[in-house]
Parts: sequence; C-alpha cells; structure tokens
Amino acid sequence: MQNLCFKLSVVLVCMMLFSCGTKELDLAEDFLKSSKNGVLHLDRIDIGSQWEKILILKPYDSVDTYNIHMGSSDKKDLEAMELTDTKCAILFLKTDSLVAYTFIPRGRLDFSFLPQRLYDKSTQFRIAGNKLSEM
Repeated sequence: MQNLCFKLSVVLVCMMLFSCGTKELDLAEDFLKSSKNGVLHLDRIDIGSQWEKILILKPYDSVDTYNIHMGSSDKKDLEAMELTDTKCAILFLKTDSLVAYTFIPRGRLDFSFLPQRLYDKSTQFRIAGNKLSEM
C-alpha cells in the first residue's frame, strides 16, 4: 500500500511540474513569414497546439486584468509587460486558457496601435512598415 501511495505521489508531482511549465515561444519570425502582400494572417501561425483567439498585451498592460487560466511561471513572465514599452505579448488562447505566448519587439511588428486586444484566429491585419492595423 505504501508503495502505491509513493508512486501516486510521484505521478502527481510530475503532473504539477509539467502543467506549470512555461509556454513561451519565439514566434517573431513566424509572424513575419505568415504575412503576404502586406497582410498578416493569424490563421497561418502554427504554434503546435490548437488555439482560437489571441489576446494582445500592450505596453504597461497587466495580465491580471484578464481572466485567463495559466501556470504561475507563465503569469510571472507576463507580469513583466507592466514595466516595458519595447514589446507586446501575444497570448494564444483556447476557451480562456493560455495555450502559448510570445513577445514581439515593437521594432519588428507593433501591435500597440490596434484598437482591440482580443482577436479571433481568422483575423487579418494590414502591415505598414512595422505597424499593424485592422482590415
């Protein structure tokens, strides 16, 4: 019986460690590659998991403002957005749960001028220089 309890404890600890792992991806190049003729197609971005929408954290945004289910290490990484104006964080969501996220330097693609923060996967943006706008 003790052996079974020990094995279950080990499995539980492993599950907790994997569920709290970081979901940060480096997708700046993927965003640029998914654009064609000055149009960024969100649905062409492959993050290796299913996702439905993106949430854009703009400079000085607080991730606590949004009701998103995420691990503590991801939350800690995203809280850094409150202190910077050099990048935007793009959060890939599925039913209000964080699937993955990436930081995009504003010098490469600047999402901060978009009027909304939440966009469906089917959304397309116009790119002019490094600034994005809704189509």
